[in-house]
Amino acid sequence: MSDKIPENSRIELKFITQDIFYHQIKNWVNLHKNCFKPIFKPRYINNIYFDDNNLETFTDNLFGNTFRAKFRYRWYNDLEKCDDGNFEIKLKRNIYGWKERFKISGLKNLKESNWKEIIKQIKSSIPQDKIIYFDKYCMPAILNRYFREYFLSHDRNFRITLDRKIDIYDQRIKSLPNIKSKVLRNNHLIVEIKFDRNKRSEINDLLDHMPIRNSRNSKYINSIRQVSGI
Repeated sequence: MSDKIPENSRIELKFITQDIFYHQIKNWVNLHKNCFKPIFKPRYINNIYFDDNNLETFTDNLFGNTFRAKFRYRWYNDLEKCDDGNFEIKLKRNIYGWKERFKISGLKNLKESNWKEIIKQIKSSIPQDKIIYFDKYCMPAILNRYFREYFLSHDRNFRITLDRKIDIYDQRIKSLPNIKSKVLRNNHLIVEIKFDRNKRSEINDLLDHMPIRNSRNSKYINSIRQVSGI
C-alpha cells in the first residue's frame, strides 16, 4: 500500500465537546462569515471497523504513527440493512489524509448474516491488490453509529460536519454481528472541518471565534477504548 501523499489529499481538523453545546456550535456554523449551508439531508452513518487480533491499526492510530490506515465498511441510515455500502481504506500520513473507496453489493441484512459471509462478500468486491491487506486486517472490531449533519462554505473550499448520538457495539470474538448489545451512548459532539491541503493558510481565519479547541480525535480509537477500558 503506497504511503505517497496524493495531490487530492486533504486535512481534517477535529474538535470534541459535549452535546449540550450543540446549539452553540450550530449557531457558530450558521452565522459564520463563510456562509456555510447544508449540503445533504442529515443522516445516520454506520461503520464496521476491521483490525487484526492484536489491534494493530488501533495502536498505530493511538500513537500517531507517521503512516497509518483504517479499514471499514460504511453505509447509511438503517442499521440492519447494510447491502448498499462502501469498503473504505482510510489512509493518513502526518496531517494529510485520503481514502480509497470500493462499492460493495450483495450483503444480506445484518440480522441474517455472519461475519464469515460478510468478509467473503467484501473480498469478492475489492481489487486483488487490496485483498492482501484486508486478509491481514479482517477481524471485525467495532461497529459504531452516529447522526451527522453536513455544511459547505459558500466558496466550496471548506466542509463542516457535526456528529452526535454516537452508539458503539463491540464485535470482537463474535461470529455474528452484534447490533443489540451496545455500550452506553456517549454524549459527545464531534466537529470535523475538512479542506484541501492548498487551503491550509486560510484555516486560522476560518476558525475565528470557534467556541471549542482543536483536539486529536478518532471515533475508532474512542470506541475501542470504551469497550475495552484501554
